[in-house]
Amino acid sequence: MQANIRFEKPTNRPASDGTSHLPVLLVALALVIWFGFQLFQTLKTREGLISAYDNQEPQVQTANKIRASLSALASGTKQLANQGNPNAAQIVKALAQRGINISDPKLPPEQPAKAKDGQAEVQPPK
Repeated sequence: MQANIRFEKPTNRPASDGTSHLPVLLVALALVIWFGFQLFQTLKTREGLISAYDNQEPQVQTANKIRASLSALASGTKQLANQGNPNAAQIVKALAQRGINISDPKLPPEQPAKAKDGQAEVQPPK
């Protein structure tokens, strides 16, 4: 009894002709496209944020001017109250009752750091 065994290449397997790398290449291409899209969206969002920041700058400058003039007015009122003006003292007392304390008029109010062109030096987000 002798067994006749032959080893042959299976016929249902395709020959390796380089197409077995196609799924890996498609996944790599999809990842590159996805990361490119995400980069584009991130840059677009960044430009929008920078634009919104720049559009708010005039309102910030106006608010700083109003804050400075209000501080000067309050400081002047406090100075009048210190000199004995009864109306100014009444105003300072009423403000103190509401929780608004006026700093000593001899000390200048805090000012933001000035840039060379006279505007407040504020760094945009990076």
